[in-house]
Amino acid sequence: MTMNGKRKKWKRAAALILGVLILLAASVLLTASGMIQKGRRSLEEPGAYLEEAVQPFPDGAQISLDGEQYEYRDGLINILCLGIDGRGKAEENTEVGFGPRADCIVLAVVDTKANTLTLLNISRDTVTPIRWFDSRGKEIGLYDYQLGLQYTMGDGLGTSCEMMEEAVSRMLGGIPIHGYCAVYWGAVSALQEVTGPVTVTIPEELRELDLYHFLEGGEVELTPEQAQIFVQGRDIGQTGSNETRMLRQQEYMQAMYQKIKEKLKRNPFYIFSMEKAVEEYLVTDLEKEEILALAWQAAGTSGEELSMITVPGETVDTMFQDEFHVDQEGLSEILEELFYEKK
Repeated sequence: MTMNGKRKKWKRAAALILGVLILLAASVLLTASGMIQKGRRSLEEPGAYLEEAVQPFPDGAQISLDGEQYEYRDGLINILCLGIDGRGKAEENTEVGFGPRADCIVLAVVDTKANTLTLLNISRDTVTPIRWFDSRGKEIGLYDYQLGLQYTMGDGLGTSCEMMEEAVSRMLGGIPIHGYCAVYWGAVSALQEVTGPVTVTIPEELRELDLYHFLEGGEVELTPEQAQIFVQGRDIGQTGSNETRMLRQQEYMQAMYQKIKEKLKRNPFYIFSMEKAVEEYLVTDLEKEEILALAWQAAGTSGEELSMITVPGETVDTMFQDEFHVDQEGLSEILEELFYEKK
């Protein structure tokens, strides 16, 4: 065979390989697109609740504020995100009231129309009606206690998360919640093993709390062990220490978001590597398609930083524990801004 013949043969082979690769890439893109669309349709369905009494918008998706009519925004997906103070892997709790509580409570509000992602941070010490059970597991009614305690009233898994969905929805005026994602604290270090270190600023209060792990202040690249302490550690003898910790948690979430956003833009399936890393610590009712749809939406949101809002109020030091009392007027303004628009 002549040299020209060999070149033509190699060109045909290269063209064939390129064609196969293009078809494979197109197949992957079509698969991803199909999963994303299916997940998004599923997420936009109304949220589920354990009790018929807790239904979103009992009077319809309209409210009256200052004499003006508002209606619930189209295209919102609300996911309840929880950090659970269990030290080990996610496992069933059989002792009502004595299991791990929800330490970090965040409602992720995805606006698919405006292409935004907002995190609504809620103090675990927020005093609000929660379902209460006696030591035998019999429900005795709604009582005003710390919101984070609601998680201890369930099984430490899905039932606890559903109870938290109810309590948060009730607190926020009955808004729908479309899914939940809870992680036990061990997930923080496990996730960082996959994503790599994030850079945060070490506050003086954390150095005073744990000088062994945080000898130096200023900007630090957290090790996996440091990351878990950074988001979980607090001085339980100090009034308002949970609010200080919430600020650190928000800084960590912001730094982690910046780190993974570009990776998700390049490859939305990267979210499944993250899920795999934390699966032993994870409790969620989200399907694969829904997780992929949320990852795709988060990667494409406008703005370089996460939008974060904290439910306003004040911490009161009681004889036994801190209580966070919500500023109801301030909360109403937040709900109006996030969830409603004028008719």
